Amino acid sequence: MVVWSVLVTIACPTLSLVQLLCRMQPFVMAYTDAALPPDGQGNTSRVAGLGVVLDLGASTHSCCLEIFAETTVESMITGELAARLVAAKIADALHIQPFVLASDCLLAVQHLHKGSWLAPWRLQPWISQFQLLKSAHIFQVIKISRQNDAAHCLAVQAKSVSHHSSCSFFCSRNDHVQIYAVLSALQSVPWTSS
Repeated sequence: MVVWSVLVTIACPTLSLVQLLCRMQPFVMAYTDAALPPDGQGNTSRVAGLGVVLDLGASTHSCCLEIFAETTVESMITGELAARLVAAKIADALHIQPFVLASDCLLAVQHLHKGSWLAPWRLQPWISQFQLLKSAHIFQVIKISRQNDAAHCLAVQAKSVSHHSSCSFFCSRNDHVQIYAVLSALQSVPWTSS
């Protein structure tokens, strides 16, 4: 079961370098990361901390979401794929298009580009869920450098927090009306993975 805690902060995001270089219509950027012990150390099932940062400045929501979560995974790559799936589910729940998902894990990006039929069987459930969401929305997955600090910090924080039994939401500005649409959408999503 995936357990989520969502911290929503309001910010005035700047245009991303990718957006300026591509000169395309405004899009939402999501940065993702996972934190867990390296493969081959101990149990096959490990708790992974997941971090997602969404810059919604180009959307009607006009805010920045910072999400940290934890889930049990079998390997580092399944943890990385779980973080991407969280971001894709949020984009789906908020009807965000176009959407760019930035990851510092080359292997996860490669698997998501190839599709589930070319992936090892353990990864197929994660990738097929992702591909299903991608088929209904306009979004890309890109590889970025390892300086993915915001998402990495959230993933490490999620890994260090003890298990939560429920999802909690927080808005840092009570006068920001648009954020309630974001929170409502996030609360309506079934977050467990199969």
